[in-house]
Amino acid sequence: MKRDMKLIKGILEDVEKHQDVAGAGLDVLDLEMRVAEGRYGMDISELPDENQPLHGIHHHVWLCVNAGFVEGQVPLSPTLWASSYVKALTWKGHDVLEELRGEDGRFPLAPL
Repeated sequence: MKRDMKLIKGILEDVEKHQDVAGAGLDVLDLEMRVAEGRYGMDISELPDENQPLHGIHHHVWLCVNAGFVEGQVPLSPTLWASSYVKALTWKGHDVLEELRGEDGRFPLAPL
């Protein structure tokens, strides 16, 4: 599966927006609903695995957690995906989000 920087940017922006709420986190199903509503400027058919949108979103959440962009828990087993969540951006996550937005004075990391 290819990495989709537009989806990663959307995930990081949602985490940034919701991390200020005490104890709140976003689960993979919340993120899938946001994609379905068009909040990331993309359609579910644009996801890396359009036949299994939850798999594509879960994979990108897993990438964000394992890259150290967000704090959260992402089990690898599909039977446990409902327990996946992200709750806060890390310092590195804030830096990457600035780069993706082009706010660091450089061009965005990937064309969006």
